[in-house]
Amino acid sequence: MRLIKAIMMVLVIGIQPSVVNAQMNSVRFDQVTGSDGLSQSTISSILQDSRGYMWFGTRNGLNKFDGYVFTVYKTVPTDPMSLSDNWITAICEDTLSNLWVATINKGLNRFDRKTGVFTHFLADTSQPDHISHNSVNALYADQNGNIWVGTQNGLNKLTTKEVSGKTDFVIENITGLSDNWITVLFVEANGDVWAGTKKGLNLYSNGNVTHFRSDFNSPNRITSESITAIAQDHAGIIWVGTEDGGLNRIDRSQSPARISFYQHHEANPNSISDNAVASLCVDGKDQIWVGTNEGLNVLDAARQKFMVYKNMPTDPSSLSDNEVRSLFIDRSDILWIGTYGGGGINKLDLKRGKFKHFKHSPENPNSLGNNIVRSFCESKSGLIWIGTHDGLNKFDPLLGTFKSYRHTMSNPRSLSNDEVRSIAEDEKGILWIGTEGGGLNKYDPGNEGVFIHYKHNAANSQTISNNDISCITIGRFGNIWIGTFGGGLDQLTNENGVEKFVHYKNDPNDENSLSENRVSSLFMDSRNVLWVGTFGGGLNKLHLDDRGRTADHKFIRYQNDPQNPLSIGSDVIFSINEDKNGHIWIGTNAGLNKLVTNERGEDVFVRLQERDGLPDNYVYGIIPDEEGNLWLSTVQGLSRFSPAGEKGTFKNYDVKDGLQNNEFKFGSYHKGLSGTFYFGGTFGFNSFKPDEVKDNQHAPSLVFTAFKRYSRSDKLLLDTDHTTVDNKKEFVLPYNEDFSFEYAALDYTNSEKNNYSYFLQGFDKEWILAGSRRFVNYTNLDHGDYIFRVKGTNNDGVWNDEGVSVKITILPPFWKTWWFRILSVIALAAISVSLFRYRVRHIQMEKDRLEIEVAERTREILRQRDDLKNINYKLENTLQTLQATQTQLVHAEKMSALGQMVAGIAHEINNPLTFVDGNLYILEDHISRWDSIISDYEKIIETNDVQKIKSGMETIKKNHEYDFVKRDTLAIILSCKKGSQRIKVIVEELRKFSRVDASGMILYDVHEGIESTLAILRPHYEGRIEIVREFSTLPMVEALPGLLNQVFLSILTNATEAIREKGMIRIVTRKEDDDHIAIHFKDNGVGMSAAVVRSVFDPFFTTKDIGKGMGLGLSVSYGIVKKHNGDIEVESHEGKGSEFKIILPINHT
Repeated sequence: MRLIKAIMMVLVIGIQPSVVNAQMNSVRFDQVTGSDGLSQSTISSILQDSRGYMWFGTRNGLNKFDGYVFTVYKTVPTDPMSLSDNWITAICEDTLSNLWVATINKGLNRFDRKTGVFTHFLADTSQPDHISHNSVNALYADQNGNIWVGTQNGLNKLTTKEVSGKTDFVIENITGLSDNWITVLFVEANGDVWAGTKKGLNLYSNGNVTHFRSDFNSPNRITSESITAIAQDHAGIIWVGTEDGGLNRIDRSQSPARISFYQHHEANPNSISDNAVASLCVDGKDQIWVGTNEGLNVLDAARQKFMVYKNMPTDPSSLSDNEVRSLFIDRSDILWIGTYGGGGINKLDLKRGKFKHFKHSPENPNSLGNNIVRSFCESKSGLIWIGTHDGLNKFDPLLGTFKSYRHTMSNPRSLSNDEVRSIAEDEKGILWIGTEGGGLNKYDPGNEGVFIHYKHNAANSQTISNNDISCITIGRFGNIWIGTFGGGLDQLTNENGVEKFVHYKNDPNDENSLSENRVSSLFMDSRNVLWVGTFGGGLNKLHLDDRGRTADHKFIRYQNDPQNPLSIGSDVIFSINEDKNGHIWIGTNAGLNKLVTNERGEDVFVRLQERDGLPDNYVYGIIPDEEGNLWLSTVQGLSRFSPAGEKGTFKNYDVKDGLQNNEFKFGSYHKGLSGTFYFGGTFGFNSFKPDEVKDNQHAPSLVFTAFKRYSRSDKLLLDTDHTTVDNKKEFVLPYNEDFSFEYAALDYTNSEKNNYSYFLQGFDKEWILAGSRRFVNYTNLDHGDYIFRVKGTNNDGVWNDEGVSVKITILPPFWKTWWFRILSVIALAAISVSLFRYRVRHIQMEKDRLEIEVAERTREILRQRDDLKNINYKLENTLQTLQATQTQLVHAEKMSALGQMVAGIAHEINNPLTFVDGNLYILEDHISRWDSIISDYEKIIETNDVQKIKSGMETIKKNHEYDFVKRDTLAIILSCKKGSQRIKVIVEELRKFSRVDASGMILYDVHEGIESTLAILRPHYEGRIEIVREFSTLPMVEALPGLLNQVFLSILTNATEAIREKGMIRIVTRKEDDDHIAIHFKDNGVGMSAAVVRSVFDPFFTTKDIGKGMGLGLSVSYGIVKKHNGDIEVESHEGKGSEFKIILPINHT
């Protein structure tokens, strides 16, 4: 009888009617693999601990995951407190938050997260308590703190006991099982233990063991004896997965237990996908999730059918691998799926049902025909008509079936073109379908497969104006408005059975015509106004009469004005809709716009863009909901906009929230008659009801994931704590260290959207909003006590306001510690007492000693007085000698410079003097000739013979070269005059240069001083060095002219010597400010090194050869400038020359 019931159950489950080729709502699996830090891709076990961390056992280590980063624990051969083996088989957490880790070959590990230490439990027969085998396959921690350990050689129960204040374990071996090779364990809340083995299922209850075998004669018959998985649903039903017998259901609410099973049947697509079950878990809706070797299954117990998810190579968001070895549902309703064949971890958000996703499936020819969805229309019958990039689709939401209609060359009544851009249904239930390139189609669903075409005919003005149809809307009275992309706006009318198209096009000469012929969107509002959006021409408004017609064809234009922020944001219009308050909203390529009327009755626009919270400025679709929100499709996801407030608020959704893709298509949005919203994009479409879209209410736990210490002086990283940071209550740092924290909110729905706020009590004035940033650095904090706090949100902004905190103590430097201060006070007191005692003791001794020494010291003082007189006399002599030596040195330096100057002056005077001297010899000869001429004249004149006098005078002139002597004598006199004048000028310049300053400071012409110095130095540079004067108009300054001329002489002499061959000296004068003048001497000589520049004003510093200078010239010059309350600077570079800058005050009062 039991066999017949079992067979009947199989038959009932196996022959359930099904809808063939129905497409289920697509779900998105997020993959976590080795590229994310996972140590190995075969996942044997999954656990979420009490803190919220996810743990994954692999064949190459234990992995802890915080949603962002993996921390991997592995065997370290040199560390006996590390993990015993890298091949992990099972994980559990006890009531004390210790983690227990089973391995394939090296026993059991207990991980103490406070210390980071692994304690090993091995099958060591030398120990009184030991596990029965080092190959541990299963673990379970019950509510009483017991650890159940399944090995290859029996079941062990570990219980704790206190021994001398320390925790120890007692290990008990459970006997009587059907087999010692334990494969899986499960403990019910009442303490009953289910143990799966290689040879049957066992129930251990109150010391008794009940066997469940595959024997047909067994009263507790199951489908297979090789048990792989056990789970319990909320009704107390036990679910058992087997290696080759499918899934078993054990209901112990009656006795004997009622057992049914689910197995794979090729003929039944609703049966379980494979009989090899590897893992089980139960979700909050009591759905049974089953991992098999052929995909992931979920059992809808009410309808007794399985939905199967498998890897699809063409779909990167499908299950990564079909061999599902482990399952776990975390506290935020995420299903974690561990795979075997290299697929790593998969995440499935069970909350994502709020957005249903439908897409094309290559394996199902009757699924959505193409993933690029361009348009929707829900018919009165409840069917959804969908325009795609590859034909028209009819979708039955109840059955989940799609049927495609495509253009067929051989069928003139097929769809005219497969690029379906728009669909509308008229009041008679007729579909009007706009295509790209194929014109307009009329389709009566009652006449299956027959499409009537309307195409442009250039020879007939009453045909449609263009074959590229972008949008269609139906007017109140059945008028069909068609937007074409290039032909303007058409109205299809039907009067007395005659159809004709009325055209509305742009006329450049008529400002009331349509603004642009590329129509991108149409909307008929509640006031019987037709809104026409164009691609580049802005928005148009057309008022219709009570019959839905227009008499004057006048359009009101709304176009973007870059100079007017109240104009519409862009002339490219993608979408138009009206909210329940009658406001018109427009989606453009520059954001969302709201049309409002201001207090002056003018139409103006309020603009909303990315900076206001939009995910992207391309707003492709707008649908208002019953709550007053707007749902917006963009190229970066979907957004729910709540208009309340000045700028409203945006709640943005992306592909990780279940969207088909982040990119939607413009015009691809629709609100169905049932209130369902449809948005299409590049990877299918989403459908949802707005009131069913709920935020994630799981407030995540907060953890510290890393603590780093840095040297305050050089900022080098000193230490990083990843292992125990989350279990510490306080960190103590020396005063010379800085620190940083990393933290995480452990909600894994969409970790990238988790946000954080932190506050360092004792330093920060208020909470710091960190956004999604998960770290913070603190530097140069004063010593003292601080508390660091962190709060966080989940992906939907739900805060955990309690957060997590840790105390930070920064120790003071030793000299600021209390003990140092106390010791200092004690030491000071002790020293004071000792000094006092020492002082008292020595006062008397000192008194006695002083009395003895007074007489001796008196005599000594008298003697020293005489010695001091002698020393004073010697010092005075030495001082006079030094002063004389200083004067001689300065004089020697001056004489050295003066020698060069005098040599130049001598040379300068010698040239005209030599010329005068040479001319005097010639002049002396000419005077002798004049004497001879005069003597000869006297002799001729004495004859008194006029004739002889005339002839004799000619002879005298000729004999004595009278004309030559006359000219040459005049020339010599003029030359001597010039020479004497030159000598006079030189003497005058020398007088100016060597002015006596005994009378103190006088008004001084700086330019005159420079010129007199240049005149003195002319022999040193003339013909070799160019002097460039850049003189500004300067006032007379109060100065000692002789001393300043000496400064100019020293600087210019050095400049001429620094120029080896030809060169240039530039002299620039200017007013530095109202009270000072500046003089620059710049040469292009050999220059000086940095070391020479630093010493150039030092006394006795020279770079000249011995005997050519004593190094006092610039030192004396420095002193002279300082004496004038001025300043002198030098800038020089080797090979580029030097520049001296002198700053002098104009007045000294």
